[in-house]
Amino acid sequence: MDFIQNVLYIVITLAIPALTIYICKFLYEKWNANKKAIDHQRIQDTLDQVIKTVLNCVVAVNQTFVDSLKKRGEFNADAAKEAFEMCKNMALKVLSEDSKKIIANIYGNVDEYLDILIESTVNQVKPVK
Repeated sequence: MDFIQNVLYIVITLAIPALTIYICKFLYEKWNANKKAIDHQRIQDTLDQVIKTVLNCVVAVNQTFVDSLKKRGEFNADAAKEAFEMCKNMALKVLSEDSKKIIANIYGNVDEYLDILIESTVNQVKPVK
């Protein structure tokens, strides 16, 4: 009986560290997977917020600047450039530094990304003639 107890004691003593290492690795992998999922969701939420912000800026500039110029027949290429810059400045003012960092990490250049997004949004909200 003593022999069996000694063998079980040795087996358990050897198994506990190996089992502990396995459990720690398993938990670490699960933690990393959850962290990646959370980071991905945060990035997606941020990009969605950026798109909504630019849309709101485009609509605001249209309502406060572009529409009045069009009604008076004074909307031209210079006014379009001014409206674009107003929209871009408004978006840059509203976006958080964290949002700008995420855009820079994904797309490389915040200004270029906003230029493209604003142009695309303007085309989407233009009334169909």
